[in-house]
Amino acid sequence: MAQASGPALDGLIPADWVHQKSGVHYRIYAEDRKAWLSFERPNDPSVRGRRQLLYYTGSGRRGRTYLFATDGFLFESPVNWYTGRHVWDMAPGFGDASQLPLNLPAFTGCLHCHVSGMQPPIHETQNRYPTPPFSQAGVGCERCHGPGAEHAKGGAIVNPAKLDPARRDEVCMQCHLEGKAAIEQPGRHLYEYQPGQQLSEYIHYFVFADQQRSLGAVSQVEALAQSVCKKKSGDTMSCTTCHDPHSEPSAAERVSYYRQKCLACHGAKLGIRHHAEQPDCTSCHMSASLSTDVAHTDVTDHRILRRPTVSLQLLQDANSKHDLPRLVRFPDMKTDEDVRDLALAWDS
Repeated sequence: MAQASGPALDGLIPADWVHQKSGVHYRIYAEDRKAWLSFERPNDPSVRGRRQLLYYTGSGRRGRTYLFATDGFLFESPVNWYTGRHVWDMAPGFGDASQLPLNLPAFTGCLHCHVSGMQPPIHETQNRYPTPPFSQAGVGCERCHGPGAEHAKGGAIVNPAKLDPARRDEVCMQCHLEGKAAIEQPGRHLYEYQPGQQLSEYIHYFVFADQQRSLGAVSQVEALAQSVCKKKSGDTMSCTTCHDPHSEPSAAERVSYYRQKCLACHGAKLGIRHHAEQPDCTSCHMSASLSTDVAHTDVTDHRILRRPTVSLQLLQDANSKHDLPRLVRFPDMKTDEDVRDLALAWDS
């Protein structure tokens, strides 16, 4: 998380790539101690220029994009690096663009989960931020523990593990749930939320009422809620049951680390009799699949399916029977009584 954003030069991945659909040639490079995005379409002088890249977002584990400013407004680069396939491609949703999209706003919803100390955009704008737009690169301590000024003086700070289960889970939910729609509440913004508060006072999430039809790039919380592990464990299970937010196992430790997490609940005896020759539990029960909303991106299936092939077929059969999907609030899975929220969710 600490590498989720920073100055563009610190996270520069050079690019020299042509988007076949639009014919635009893109380059990302360093020059004069600055990072640049250049673009041109042969024999078309109207499509030629460059932008100074100011910041990057994305740790590089899944991918990376860059931000530039025009007249004080912050925009995303039209091209992204996708780590899983080691390719450059257009930003999500613009793979078929026939023109050059230089007007992709850097919205607060994206910055909130990649930077620390984000400054709210200037009044009545969506992407014009004060300079600098954030005070700290990456995701810092305050994202999960709340403001630290008083703590630095010896005061208390929020410990998510000591919150009630709902508010504990919301600390992760603020960045690891996207749903089919996320509706900010009147006069409130997600970036104003502080750990320990009630997240639903700031934003309402909507998902399909029936089983998750597909895995989006940010669907971990929703998928986990559908797992038998979570349903049977209830509030005793959370994201931190398996993940340490302060560290990550190395590649060499990964298999044994997560196997021990599984056996902590299922018992060592299961590990002996259940595919003892295959210690990587996640390769079968949490396999990776392509995201449905971000190209070239793999998503770990947090539904933790017992029999993945059979379970996936059952899900597909069940989903095919519903001609009209229903949107419901997550996590209570009830139809929202607020007509405004439901209408905005469908409209988005």
